[in-house]
Amino acid sequence: MGTSKEAVVTGTSPHIIGNIKELVPLLASIYQRGRLVPFVGAGMSYPSLPLWDKFLFNLEQDAEAARKEHGWPSETAGNGPPEVRAQRAETILRNLRGEPCFIGAVRRALLPGGQRAAVPEQTEALAALRWPLIVSTNYDDLLYGCLHEKASSGLKPILMGRSAADCKMVVSSLNSPFDRECVWHIQGFLGEQHGKSDNWLQELRARGRDTQFEQELVLGHGDYRRATTTAVHFRRCFCEVFRSRSFLFLGSSIEQYFLNLFGEILDLVGPSPVPHFAFVLKGTVDHRFLSDQMNTAVCEYEDDRELSHYLGLLKKEVDRPRTVHWCNVVSNPDDLQISALCAPPLASLAGKHALAVVSRHDAGGSPRFSDALNRDEVAALDAAFWGSAFEPDKHVLRAPCGNAYAVSAAALGLGGDTRQTDVRAAARALLDHVCEDGFEAFHMLLPAHGGNVPPVYGFMEAVRMFGCWKRSHPESKLQAYLYVGPEVALNLTSLRIDLQELLTSDLVRFWTEVVTDAKAEPFRRVFYHRPEKPLTDLLREVGAPASEAWELSVSPSPRTDDAPVCTAGLEEMTLEKLGVVFGSVVSIRRKLAGVCAYTAGAAG
Repeated sequence: MGTSKEAVVTGTSPHIIGNIKELVPLLASIYQRGRLVPFVGAGMSYPSLPLWDKFLFNLEQDAEAARKEHGWPSETAGNGPPEVRAQRAETILRNLRGEPCFIGAVRRALLPGGQRAAVPEQTEALAALRWPLIVSTNYDDLLYGCLHEKASSGLKPILMGRSAADCKMVVSSLNSPFDRECVWHIQGFLGEQHGKSDNWLQELRARGRDTQFEQELVLGHGDYRRATTTAVHFRRCFCEVFRSRSFLFLGSSIEQYFLNLFGEILDLVGPSPVPHFAFVLKGTVDHRFLSDQMNTAVCEYEDDRELSHYLGLLKKEVDRPRTVHWCNVVSNPDDLQISALCAPPLASLAGKHALAVVSRHDAGGSPRFSDALNRDEVAALDAAFWGSAFEPDKHVLRAPCGNAYAVSAAALGLGGDTRQTDVRAAARALLDHVCEDGFEAFHMLLPAHGGNVPPVYGFMEAVRMFGCWKRSHPESKLQAYLYVGPEVALNLTSLRIDLQELLTSDLVRFWTEVVTDAKAEPFRRVFYHRPEKPLTDLLREVGAPASEAWELSVSPSPRTDDAPVCTAGLEEMTLEKLGVVFGSVVSIRRKLAGVCAYTAGAAG
């Protein structure tokens, strides 16, 4: 049905694509619109971890040992359909050895040797792209660990399960500004397979999340039935994702109970606007059935190792330079132009145009520019700012000669320390300086990573401040050209950021969710408030106290360290200081265990 490099997709559906060269640009287009969602199965962790048949055999061996311990007669392994065998082994282990021993048996079946596993090539290839949402049917943490390591000092990926709170978060993530990756484990999650699992398992255990994910394990037929029939919130959430997104099945044989769930959704709401896609090992699925009945185009490959090649082609297509511009009007034509291209070189800007570059600074106030810039750009900026330094409590530094500005959201304190970040204050100071210095336009290079705040949050606050400034200076003809990285560009191409609302409204639209118990349905509301609204008023409106027993988090996060903040001590906070922007989700939760890592002083 295909070759190693030109896998042909066939069938009768009009959605079938001719070959891989035609398919990859289409997938890249769907990705740029924020609609492509990987749906990963056991094949993504193979050969580091066993496939389903081997995993099930390992589990049956543990069940057989339990039978012998109780003097029960042996039972032939491998007898019956996989879901029946899995249910039988699960029942024996749970009943004869108890829940903790059952979880241990699943871990041993997944990682028989007990040694941490290497990340497979295809998983690394998948993690090389940034994904707003990934759906996983796996129990292991190889993919999550790879994403966690890739995030480095930035925002870490979010783990989500099938709880009511998590399902609501999944639905929110479909339209909210995207600032980190979300991995939705719909069949449970067991860590300790990745070599650096300890880096994130400690936090999961402190919050009781590890126990939640263990309780959500889907293994046998009974688990499948309960997951798809009794958990109404999960069914509705999955329906919304299936209807509004295009699944890219990777390393998955697409189990029967998923086919039943897909079929029910198609019967209720019809096919999604874009088809789903499946990259599968040749001969493992009925491509004509998936095409005709499940709105899914199939691309077969001869060897599992080809999957990383296909994902590499997708990344290459996604990363291909494109001329993408967004223009928005505040009061005059071409007030704001945003581009995903690189900013113009400093030497090319003359006359009434200035260059502004977001930077950090050292203890002495000297600007330090991002490693994301190329060596020549950094050298030119270093030369332009040679011998100059930020003054205490100042966010903007103009080069001694020329038309360049360095901008830092974190102002320098009097003692050389760095104060809390304030993107709006920095943006306002830049606009005032540029206007007073007589420039008609400025070109601002926003960091793709490594800044004082996450890229999406910094961009939204800068745009909102530009709109506020222009409304308070109606006579100004100042134009802004913003140059953004791929993370912000993906938010814009997928329409997750409403630029016109950012530029024209004084009110901030955001969601709140209040979670009193991990098993309880979250209480959710949408608000429109002014940025200076006290957090105390918001807490009263949703009925949550300012207490050490409650914690709060904001997404998109205003900090690269997104640890939750205790609501106690936040009485003087406003929505603006808290970091609430358009489309934010403010999560207010009763703590399960431990204490918050941050207090009010770290919330800025």
